[in-house]
Amino acid sequence: MYSVKKNKLSFILATFVVDFRLLVGLLMLYLFTSNSIVVPSQTNFIMITIKLLLHRFLLSCILILLGMNVQAQGAISTIGKDFWLGFMNNYDGLSEERALQLIITGSTATTGTVSVPLQGWDTTFTITPNTTTTVTIPNNIAEHFADDVVDTRAVHVETLDDVSLFAINSGKYSADGTIVYPVKYLGSDYMISSFAGTNYGIVTLESEFLIVATADATQIEITPTSTT
Repeated sequence: MYSVKKNKLSFILATFVVDFRLLVGLLMLYLFTSNSIVVPSQTNFIMITIKLLLHRFLLSCILILLGMNVQAQGAISTIGKDFWLGFMNNYDGLSEERALQLIITGSTATTGTVSVPLQGWDTTFTITPNTTTTVTIPNNIAEHFADDVVDTRAVHVETLDDVSLFAINSGKYSADGTIVYPVKYLGSDYMISSFAGTNYGIVTLESEFLIVATADATQIEITPTSTT
């Protein structure tokens, strides 16, 4: 992660304002003197000063934009203490080797809980600094098998200290993995990319997505760009 301290950005903004005021003042002075009788060297001095201030002004603009960009990059982190996630139906649903797993790691020793609250299932885990801990969740508890329904299989992970979380949905011939973001860094507006369905004769594979709400009474609006 990258970050810019607020006092540094404030200093750049203050410099920006001062340079802007000086630049406007000198431009007005130049317009005034251009219609007056002055020594040529004075006009040259004003023009040189205007150019220098213009360079400083442009540099301040660049620094402000870079600072805002870095802050935007540093605003999202994969580290946190509170996570919600879900597991979609695995294509290889009949394989005995399928598994739902969470890979958890952290830089400090901590403990946590993985639960599927509306299924009445939970387990605890311990994190050793700079190592990974794997938690396996039963497929019949957390895997979503039904489509177009409100289900009760959302997974909740809570820890006492910051951790990073990775989820894997694996089978004998199929595996998917994803980084899980903490609740505090989630948003409310998402764009989903998808592909046309594929029919292999035995099974039809279609694009799908899963929405996990982190709060009660969450209202969802879905706007498809093609017929579904």
